Amino acid sequence: MSTSKSAKLKTKLNIEKRAARIKQAKDLIHQKSKSSLMNNVKWHALFEILAFREVPFQLKRINGSDLKACSFIRELESSALLIDDSGDFTEFLEIEEVLFAKDSDLITELESIGVFFEFRDQQICIPGYQWLN
Repeated sequence: MSTSKSAKLKTKLNIEKRAARIKQAKDLIHQKSKSSLMNNVKWHALFEILAFREVPFQLKRINGSDLKACSFIRELESSALLIDDSGDFTEFLEIEEVLFAKDSDLITELESIGVFFEFRDQQICIPGYQWLN
C-alpha cells in the first residue's frame, strides 16, 4: 500500500474512532443525567490559557477512569484538543474534569472568562459536568 493510501486509511480510521467516542460520550451524559458546566468556547479559552502559560494538567474523560497527564497541548481545535502523540483528539464534550496546580494569576484568568472551578488537594479542578439530581 502506498504512503498516501496508508495515510488516508489512518485518517479515515481516526475519524471513525472519534465519531464513535463522541456517540459514546453523548450516551453516557444522557444515561448519567449530567448537565454541562462548560461549552466549547470556554474549554477553548481555558486550553489557550494553559497552552500559553505552559501549565501541565491532568484530564479525565467521562468514558474513562484514569487521568491523562499533559505537559503541552499538541493541537487545539474549536471543539477538541490533542494532548499526546497518539493522534486521538479529545472532544471537549468528553471531558469530565481538568486538574492543574493552584496559581493566583490563573484563578484571575479563569474568573475573567467565566469558568467554574473548585479547589481539590492544592489543585484547581475544572468540572465539565454536574449531576442533575
